[in-house]
Amino acid sequence: MELLLVLLWRFWFRRNHAVHSAPLLSVEDTVGWSERFLVDFQAAVAVPSVRCELVVERWLAPGPGWVKINSDVAVDVRGRRLGFGVVIRVCTGKVLVSYTSLLLGLFSSDIGEALAILLGLRLAIDMDDILSLVVNFADLSFSSVRRSANIVAHGLAKFALSHQPVGVRLGSVPSSLALVVLDDSRGYP
Repeated sequence: MELLLVLLWRFWFRRNHAVHSAPLLSVEDTVGWSERFLVDFQAAVAVPSVRCELVVERWLAPGPGWVKINSDVAVDVRGRRLGFGVVIRVCTGKVLVSYTSLLLGLFSSDIGEALAILLGLRLAIDMDDILSLVVNFADLSFSSVRRSANIVAHGLAKFALSHQPVGVRLGSVPSSLALVVLDDSRGYP
């Protein structure tokens, strides 16, 4: 069906090309172009397989030279809004930046989590200091973890629902989460 639609589209282009005084494209070229276009299109929109692990019970530091982006969403169904929290830390557990924001409206939990990840990646891209710390930003790793391994990001998402909804804090988190960060960082140099 997809090939048929691309062929029809390309034959319409072929017709318009000829109507506007351009040389008529051959049927072989039109069919060949359509097949190549479809293959390229399917490759471009193919969804890569994503492997998620759900085994981590507490926050784990990234390796040296890496940063870890934790993100989460908190849902206020009654208020029809989502709170987002993002924290970016280094191998010692030190907070480089934390972020909270609020979005009015309700979405599925999958969409909310995806938006939280997107906010985390955008925050990392916007932070020049973070980019200079990352050895190879082209390498990314995603994992889904239990709430117990993502307490700070979830706390930030809940904070966004009950406090000033948007905030960037360089090197810190709200004071209500400072002890959680310290607890997470125990055992890291």
